[in-house]
Amino acid sequence: MSNYFASNLKYLRQRQNLSQDEMAAVIGKTRSMIGYYENGSSIPDLTILTALADYFQLKLDELTYSDLRNTSYTLPKPSIVQEPTAEYGNSSESYLRQIIRAKDETIRAKEAEIKVLQDLIAELREKNRSLAKDADKKR
Repeated sequence: MSNYFASNLKYLRQRQNLSQDEMAAVIGKTRSMIGYYENGSSIPDLTILTALADYFQLKLDELTYSDLRNTSYTLPKPSIVQEPTAEYGNSSESYLRQIIRAKDETIRAKEAEIKVLQDLIAELREKNRSLAKDADKKR
């Protein structure tokens, strides 16, 4: 089974018109790390893979094992919540449902961001502990 993660990430990022810096901000990594992922020099951990799959609205196996450049994959709409609009003839109840739906979408997006940041903090804490242990051994 071929791994297409590197080429898929670059393809998806470019199709969304995102720079490596912008993609890095989405997942809490550096621009250079995105470059490493895209050229196959590094493979992200499961947390980052999941965040990317969620961002592009894909399953993990699609992101990693399907060559998306050669499929009929259509990019999802940007995950920007649009302001609800009350159009002429729409009831205020429908307008309120739009507001509630927009609020719920915003909450879900923020919860996903929080989870990625919490995982990143945990990873950094673990690396810090490891570095401290190494420094203690060298003394």
